[in-house]
Amino acid sequence: MPPTPSTYLVEDPERERRTARLIADAPGEEAILNPLGIPIGGSWFLLELQKGRLFTAELGDIDILAGRLDWGDPTEFQRALAAVRKEVKGRGHPSTIAFLAAQRLANDGGLRWPPPTDWLVAIELKCAYLSPKAPHISREHVKSVKPSAQKVAHLRQQVSDLLKLGVNRVALVDVIANPPVSGPDGGAWVTAAAVASETRRTMACDLDARLPSDSPVGHCAYTIGAVDGGDESRRAASSADWRRPPLDNPLLANDPTVRARRREVEANLLKIFETIQRPLNLRVVYRDCPGCRRLHLEGQPCSP
Repeated sequence: MPPTPSTYLVEDPERERRTARLIADAPGEEAILNPLGIPIGGSWFLLELQKGRLFTAELGDIDILAGRLDWGDPTEFQRALAAVRKEVKGRGHPSTIAFLAAQRLANDGGLRWPPPTDWLVAIELKCAYLSPKAPHISREHVKSVKPSAQKVAHLRQQVSDLLKLGVNRVALVDVIANPPVSGPDGGAWVTAAAVASETRRTMACDLDARLPSDSPVGHCAYTIGAVDGGDESRRAASSADWRRPPLDNPLLANDPTVRARRREVEANLLKIFETIQRPLNLRVVYRDCPGCRRLHLEGQPCSP
C-alpha cells in the first residue's frame, strides 16, 4: 500500500532527523561515508549526540558522529574467513565471502567493545526541499535553503565548533529532498534522478557560498529524488556530489588545546559505550533520544 504523503521528506518537519538515519542506516550510502574514512560495513553512528556528553560546557548537538568497528581478536576473523571459504568451496566473489565471514563473527559477539575511538568524523546536516506545490523547478520553489548572511555565518560557526572538538574529519552535507514522482517503475526512477539533479543545479549559487575557500570541512550535496510507492529509505534515486573533499583536521596537529579536548572526547565516548551492550551487527546506529534522554538503538522505543 502506498505511504501517506507525510512519509516523504518534503512533507516531514523532522526531515533533517530522518536524513541522518538515511545516511547512517540505509544501504548504498558509501558515496557519503567512504570519503570520510567510514566503511559502510564495520562502523558505529551516534545521531543527535549532545555535545555536553563529550566535553564540559559544550552546547548543542552533533547531527552524526561516527567511527569504525574492529574485532576483539583479529585472528578470529581469519578463522571465520577460512571457514566460509571452505563452505562455499571457492565459489563467490572474495568481497562477498569476506562480508559473510565478518557478519557471522559479529553475530557471534566478536566485535571489540567498546569500539576504537581513534578515528572520529562529524557531519553537520542541512535539509532543503522542493515544494510539493511547485508548478516547476526553480530556486524560488526550493524551501529551507538558509541563504542569508546570518545563517551562513551560523553554519560556518557550527562546523568550526566541530573541528575544535578534535574529530579527524568534518563534513557539511546539504540534503536536497524532492517530491515523489510516479510512472512506469524504471521510468519513475530516471525521472526522480533528473528532478533531483535539476533542483541541485538551481541551488548552485547557495551551495557555493556555504564555506570559505580555505576550510578543511568537506561539502557534499546529497540530492534525493523520491519515487512514489515507498519512502526514501526504500524507493529513491539519490546522488552524493562532493563539491570539496573532507580534509584531515589541521587543529589536531597544530593546536594543543584541541588535542587535549580530543582526549577528553575519547574518554567520555568510552564511558558512553560502556553503558551500551555489545552489538551483533557490522553497522550500529544509536540516537541520543530527546524523549528519554538516553542513548538507544535507532528505531527502538524509549526505555521506561
